[in-house]
Amino acid sequence: MSERTWSDRDRPCRRDGLVERELPGELVIFDPESDRAHLLNRTAAAVWDLADGTTPLAAIAAELATASGLDADRARTDAVAAVEHLAAAGLLAPRD
Repeated sequence: MSERTWSDRDRPCRRDGLVERELPGELVIFDPESDRAHLLNRTAAAVWDLADGTTPLAAIAAELATASGLDADRARTDAVAAVEHLAAAGLLAPRD
């Protein structure tokens, strides 16, 4: 899978067919296609929850800043890193 550069206007979207399970402070995403489980920390889980295909990356970062108390630049860096990681794992894709 090739890496892409995510812009503030991109709208990350969760892939269909994945199974979610919440644990204390973490979220597990199971991909039945690859038979792999992915453990998301709180930041990645927050990004995952907002990756509905309608919310732009800039809004995801802003919500992350508000919810976590991070400054805007750090929240954007963390949001982009989480989206890139989830996309590389095949769990997210940009909404067309």
